[in-house]
Amino acid sequence: MGLSNPYSSSRAIELRALTRLLWHGQQV
Repeated sequence: MGLSNPYSSSRAIELRALTRLLWHGQQV
């Protein structure tokens, strides 16, 4: 569905990175 689209992939990676940063910030 959206896996073929490189844009979707890039967006997913960015979202994941942001979520990770936020999660780490909240954990600390």
